[in-house]
Amino acid sequence: MQSPRNNDDAPKTALRDLVQSIDTKKDTSWIKRHFAIPATVMYSLAAYAVAVTAVAIWAISAGNLFGNASTSLDAAIPTNDGDQAPPPTAPSAGADGVANLAIWPHPRILTAPADTARNAKVPLPVKVIFDVIGSDATAVLLPAIDRAKRAMFPCSDPESFVSVAQGDSATPTTSNDAGMTIRIVVRSPDTSLTVATSEKYSLDIGAIDNHAVGVTLAASTVYGALRGLETLAQVVQPIDASALDVAVSARPFGDSNGAITLDMCGGGYVVQAEPLSIVDWPRFQHRGFLLDTARHFYPVPVLLKMLDGMGATKLNVLHWHLIDSQAFPVTLANMPSLAAKGALSPAETYSETDIIKVVEYAKQRGIRVIPEWDIPGHTYALSRAFPEIETCPNAAPFWQWGASPPTGQLDPTNAKTYEVLDAIIDRSAKLFPDAYAHIGHDEINAKCWSQLAAPNVAKGDIAALVRHFHDRLRPSLQSHWHDRKVVVWEEPFAELKIRERESIFQAVQVWTASKPNLVRDLTRAGKQVIQSPASAWYLDCGHGAWVTNGGLNGVSTNSWCPYRPWFVMYDYEPTLDNWHDSEPGWDATVRVPDAGVLGGEACLWSEQVDASNVETRAFPRLLAVAERLWAHPGMDAGMNVASAIEQRDRVTQRLHVARRALLLRRGIRAEPVQPGWCEGRVEYCR
Repeated sequence: MQSPRNNDDAPKTALRDLVQSIDTKKDTSWIKRHFAIPATVMYSLAAYAVAVTAVAIWAISAGNLFGNASTSLDAAIPTNDGDQAPPPTAPSAGADGVANLAIWPHPRILTAPADTARNAKVPLPVKVIFDVIGSDATAVLLPAIDRAKRAMFPCSDPESFVSVAQGDSATPTTSNDAGMTIRIVVRSPDTSLTVATSEKYSLDIGAIDNHAVGVTLAASTVYGALRGLETLAQVVQPIDASALDVAVSARPFGDSNGAITLDMCGGGYVVQAEPLSIVDWPRFQHRGFLLDTARHFYPVPVLLKMLDGMGATKLNVLHWHLIDSQAFPVTLANMPSLAAKGALSPAETYSETDIIKVVEYAKQRGIRVIPEWDIPGHTYALSRAFPEIETCPNAAPFWQWGASPPTGQLDPTNAKTYEVLDAIIDRSAKLFPDAYAHIGHDEINAKCWSQLAAPNVAKGDIAALVRHFHDRLRPSLQSHWHDRKVVVWEEPFAELKIRERESIFQAVQVWTASKPNLVRDLTRAGKQVIQSPASAWYLDCGHGAWVTNGGLNGVSTNSWCPYRPWFVMYDYEPTLDNWHDSEPGWDATVRVPDAGVLGGEACLWSEQVDASNVETRAFPRLLAVAERLWAHPGMDAGMNVASAIEQRDRVTQRLHVARRALLLRRGIRAEPVQPGWCEGRVEYCR
C-alpha cells in the first residue's frame, strides 16, 4: 500500500551527494578536464571529503543528529532532507538515560548513578541463590527461576546455571567469583494468592567488576519475586553479535518473528544498565483479562499459553467467562448433563481435571482465576438439559428477545431453576478457590420476562423479578460460597437500581463509560468497582458485523463498537480523580479498598475469535492495559515527561521491544503495532 504522505522525488542531500561522488575515476577525470587542478591538490581535496564524510556518518550512527528529535514541548515531525533511513535512536547512558529502559510494565521507582553503563556484557556462568522459608514457596519459585533463565539466556548450556538454597553446601562462599550471582530473598512463606497479596519487590544490579556482577531480588511474597524475575528477564537480554553496536532498546535479539536459533548466540548477553536499582509494586491489586470460552471453545493448551503471556506482563486475574447463550462447556461432576446437552460438541468441553490444571498453572504465575457463571440471562445452553427452567428460548427475531442468538433467560419463578443453580454454585466453590466469583446479570431482556410474575410481583416488573431471583439465590450463595465476594455486571445497579449495601453482590464490573457518575455512585453504595470500559478496553471490537444479513436491507456492516488501538487502551484512566498510590510497606498483604476502584480488566468476547486468532487479537494491546493498571504513566517518576508526544514516542518504542522480548520470544503470536521500519525510529512515524 502506498503511504498517504507525498512521495515525490526530493533533491539529494549534500551528504548523500558527497558519499556517492567519492572514489570514481569518472569524477576525477571531470575535475581534471574542466579545472586543470594539479593531481596532488585534487587528491588532497578527495581525502578531505572522505574525512568529512566519515565524521558525518559517525555523528548519525551515534544518534547525535537524530537521537534527540522530539524533546521540545511542541515537538513536530522530525525532518530528514535526504532519502536515507535514519538509524535507530540510541538511548543515552547515565541516570537520565535509564528512565526509558525497555521494561514492561514500567517500574514505579528506577534509579541509577550518573555513571551508569548501558548494554554491558554479562559474565557467565550464572548462579542463583534463593533464601525462601517453606517448601510451598520454593515449589512456586523454582519453576519461575527456570522460566526466567530460558528468557534471559536462551542459547546457553543449562549446565552454565546453578540454583541452590541459601546455606546449601553448593552455595558459593565468596562474592567475587566470576560470573553473575543472583540472590533471591522472599520474606514470607505464605503462598496463598488473594486480592490482597503483596507483589512488591526490589531489584538491585551491581556494577560489573572483574568479570563478576551481583544481583539481589527481594520480595515480600513469592509472587513479588515472580514479578521481579520477569523484570530481570527484560533487563538482561541476549544479543546478536552483529547487533552489539545497536541499543537493546532499539532492537532486541531474535529474528523478525522473535525466534532465537543457536547460530545467533555470538553476541552473548547484555544487561541494559548497570548499576541499577528498582523498587516496584502495582498501582491496582486487580489487573485482569476476561476470556469468553462459550462463543468459541479454547483447548486447554491455548488457555495455558494465554496465561504465560499474562504472567509475563504482570497481569494477575483471569476472568474466565465459562458459559453463555451458545455453550455450557463445563462438565460438572454433580450435573454432567449440563455440558452433555449444552456444549458446542462433545469434544469441546472442560473436565474438572482441566479446570484444576488451569487454576494451578495460573497460580504458579501469580494469577488468580475468577469464574463467571452468566445468569439469569444468556442461559439458552444452560437450560438444554432442563428446558422447563427457560423462558423465550431461541426466539426470533433474536434482537427483540435478547442481545444475541440463541435467546433465553432463566425462569425466576420456577423452583427447579434454583436446584440447578445450587448444583453449579456447589461445584464452583470446589473448583475455584478464589474469594471472588461472578454471576453475570448483564443484558436482561424485559420482553423475555414480560409474562412472568413471582409472588407479590407485577408482570413485567424486571427489577422486582431480579430482586426475587436474588432472594431465592441467596441461600445457595451463603451455603457454598460463604465469604466470597459476588461480582455482577453493572446493569442491576445502574439500570434496575438495586443499590442496597446488603444486596447479594459486593463488586460491580463497569463496561459502559457513558455514565460518568456510575463509579462515584457505586463507591458511595459501598461497592468495589472493576473497570472494563467498552470504549477503551474491549479487545474484540471493530472487526465488522457478524450477523448473516449484514449489509442487506439497511442492516449495518459495522461492529457495534469500533476498533480500539493500543494507545486508546493505554490512555484510559480508570479512576475519577487520577488517584496516585503511595509505596506500600513490606508486609505480605496490602490494604484493599472496601469500596471504589479495585482495578480493571481488558475483555475479549469470542463471537469472532477462537484458538486460531486469540493471541493476535489480545496481544500486544493487552500490554497497554497491563501497564496502565500496574503503573501511573502520568505521575510516576521517569514517565511523567512534559510533552505528550514525547511520552507516546517512549511508550511506543518500549511496546515494540516488549512485543519481541515478552511475547514473540516465548512463542506468543502478537501482531505488530507499526511497520517494522518504525521500530527504533518512532519519532518519524507520527
